Amino acid sequence: MDNELKRLGLRRHNPVGKRVGNNVYIHISYIFDLYRSLPGLFTHKPTLKEQSKNWPQPGEYDPKFQRIDRGWNIYRLNIKTFEQLLICCPKFDEEKEPIITKTSKRITKGKITYHHKNPPIYHHKWMFVKDDYQGFDVEASKRRSLEWFPLAKGNRQMLSRIGRLKYWQKFLLDNNLKL
Repeated sequence: MDNELKRLGLRRHNPVGKRVGNNVYIHISYIFDLYRSLPGLFTHKPTLKEQSKNWPQPGEYDPKFQRIDRGWNIYRLNIKTFEQLLICCPKFDEEKEPIITKTSKRITKGKITYHHKNPPIYHHKWMFVKDDYQGFDVEASKRRSLEWFPLAKGNRQMLSRIGRLKYWQKFLLDNNLKL
């Protein structure tokens, strides 16, 4: 299955994460794996005073509730500008394509953006975690990517629109795929 995914151009950012442009998205429980994979990214480790209240510390992640403080469970790092974003996907483990409910820029004043009417969603959630992740069936998530991605690959207009819930649901119905 991994070879089929690679053939389609679907692979994790090393060692974990979904890379879109300069942004790498990961489940918050893998934040330290991401930083270890990017040597020299930061010249110093931020002190507690420099960190926002939402900065994940070892031991803060609770796999039972799949969140750190206030439900933030996805982390985005721009590896060029170092901008960081916390993202809340309350049903990340349950939904095939989890819905983003809110985002917060952590380095700025912590402005929270809520997504209500036609929220963004994530595809290929298996990229956000490692194969040993216990929150959902990683292999089933990979199969889900193989089920729909070949139908959309090469259609840039479609690929730019399926990141929103309403268009995604239409795409699934049009292609007789399960929601």
